[in-house]
Amino acid sequence: MTIAQRITIAMKLAGIHTQADLARASGVPTSTIARILTGESQPNPANLAAIANACARSIDWIVNGTNIEDTSKPEVSLVYVTLEEMKILTEYREATDMGKTFIKIAAKNAEKRSLISAPTDH
Repeated sequence: MTIAQRITIAMKLAGIHTQADLARASGVPTSTIARILTGESQPNPANLAAIANACARSIDWIVNGTNIEDTSKPEVSLVYVTLEEMKILTEYREATDMGKTFIKIAAKNAEKRSLISAPTDH
């Protein structure tokens, strides 16, 4: 099995569906990921580490196919979180129980994005 095949498997195991999602999660450019997954190039050590980390796999498994179970990572990982979202998560985690309740209520009552897009003129 190739590195590209193991990265594809690692993406699926991590719930990463597209190369663009992997790029956001790892910080590796989409074009670089595409070249790696098509076998055009091998990942450099920094990109390999970033991809392995984003997929919650060990570098050893990505390269050699050994040590498939990497228990150093949590079972649930966020694929992509903006800096603003991370700040909100941090505030929530540091809040008292009452503060967490207020945050939950505020989130529930916040204006949500419209699921129906407005008609466009053509």
